[in-house]
Amino acid sequence: MSPQTIGPPSAGPEPGGGPPPGLGPAVPAPTPPGLPEQNDIETAAAVMEKALEIVVSDEASHEAVKCAVRDMLLPGRGVCRVRWKPVLKPIPVDDPVMGGQLAHPVTGEPQTKEVKVWETVDDEYVFWEDLLIDPVRQHSDVSWIAFRHLFDQQSLLQEFSESPQLKQLQASNKISDLFKWTEESAAKSPIGGGSAPKTASRLDAVIKKAMVWEVWNRSTREIIWLIRESGGIALRVDPDSLGLEGFYPIPKPIYAVVTTDSMIPKAFYDLYASLAADLDDTSRRISDLTAKIKVRGGYNAANKDIASLLTADDGKLLPVDGVDLMSGGLQNHIWLVPILEWVNALKELYDSRNQQKQAIYEIIGLSDIVRGASNPYETATAQRIKGTMGTGRMTGVKSAVSNFVRDLMRLKADIIAQNFDAEILTKMTGEQVTPAVMAVLRSDFLRVCSIDIETDSTVEVDESTEKESNAQTMQVIGATMTAAQGLLATGLLPPPMIIQLTLEMIKMMLHPVRHSRGVIDLINGYQEVLTKFMQADPLGASMRPPPPPPGAPPPQGSNGKNPPQARPPQPGQGLPPGGPPRSGPPPQAVPRPSSP
Repeated sequence: MSPQTIGPPSAGPEPGGGPPPGLGPAVPAPTPPGLPEQNDIETAAAVMEKALEIVVSDEASHEAVKCAVRDMLLPGRGVCRVRWKPVLKPIPVDDPVMGGQLAHPVTGEPQTKEVKVWETVDDEYVFWEDLLIDPVRQHSDVSWIAFRHLFDQQSLLQEFSESPQLKQLQASNKISDLFKWTEESAAKSPIGGGSAPKTASRLDAVIKKAMVWEVWNRSTREIIWLIRESGGIALRVDPDSLGLEGFYPIPKPIYAVVTTDSMIPKAFYDLYASLAADLDDTSRRISDLTAKIKVRGGYNAANKDIASLLTADDGKLLPVDGVDLMSGGLQNHIWLVPILEWVNALKELYDSRNQQKQAIYEIIGLSDIVRGASNPYETATAQRIKGTMGTGRMTGVKSAVSNFVRDLMRLKADIIAQNFDAEILTKMTGEQVTPAVMAVLRSDFLRVCSIDIETDSTVEVDESTEKESNAQTMQVIGATMTAAQGLLATGLLPPPMIIQLTLEMIKMMLHPVRHSRGVIDLINGYQEVLTKFMQADPLGASMRPPPPPPGAPPPQGSNGKNPPQARPPQPGQGLPPGGPPRSGPPPQAVPRPSSP
């Protein structure tokens, strides 16, 4: 049975039995010369995504990012660095001539070589005082950065055992001149100037250490290890082993206050430092005035009962002799220091402090809704405006943290693509990393694939909002599938095309939903099977429902009504003016009312 044709006869199948023009299966465009295959690009993206999920799952990386955010909020600059950590394991070296393990020609000891058996890349927190950056205006112009390290004598000799200058100092017994720092003294000597942290005195002040600088020079792409003591000693010069595109192992630091003329950190506190000083002064005056407001006075010493009256408990009545209550009473025998003026001054100080605090809240963007304080007499619209203002002021900080985490992820992806081996990536991700996929990772990954982090993934998710959004998405998906069922019943389009359209719309609605990657991959698999089916049956004749038996009612659509049916023109007649006839009952003539 041939598929039913909808529309005028000219829209029917071709004489050769092929599909109508424009209804055939979509043929994928050939890959442009010089570009990798699409399957290799998708595999490379899947490998990178799974590898990043593994390397970011450690708690140390999470704590490093949290510490960087705290540094941004307090001193004004936070930064983390990425560390590539290959795991090496010694294995015996085979003798190509005699067989077995190769032995040293002189000592006869068995020879071994180190082989990389696993790799990972982690985030490492960098204390804001342990980093020096080239003092330029923009981060893109930075030509060098330097990290500060403290080495004790054992770790220094172990790390730089091949340094000639270190050996020379060791031979002349002057190596002790390098170890003049402790954790406390280094913290009390901030490299960027300014005052030392208050917690510096709590650090270790016993073990002597050497201060070593790790300088990353972008112009020569070298890492220089040096000590400034003893006239300056270059311990070692390392080549660029990471091969990062931006060379530095750190992303652009997150700054609290960003300016265009300097990269010197500036804390949020600097924006309201003068107001904070005024607030401290007002609070001090309130404390002093509160201490001075006391109930003090004098009484007539001739009557001892008045003294007992002044120290009596609440609600206690005492007899007083020798006092004429009719001629002034006790008022003429007791005098209290007036405190009303002091109380009025204290009230003014409290009002002044509240105004100063409100000015600080306006500068830093903390509305009363964000602080949990609300006026019950305000309207819901006013409170909503305040809440929107508070979240709006935090948008810039949230975006800066999101970009910082995204840049960290891109650095990790760059290290994975440039340094990880194919065998380790296969074990790590479960994907088959072929030479073609490895070529994409080595050279073309950052050009053909993008790494991005949604802004909502860096903040706490509102569960109620997420559930409501997911429920709405499922309702729309259900309505889409119901509409597709009705469209299938009409027969206006071939079933494969309707199914492809429905699946694409479902993927579009699932894309912003969290944890929907598995469902989208499943839909992609369905579409691949459907594409192969369309190549064999372009119009989906085998997918159409069988014709109803004779005498049966016509099929109904999803809305319970009969689907529109096209009526072909009668033999010997052309199309009526205005196109093909409309579906539904034929128009009826309405009698014109007769004239009286």
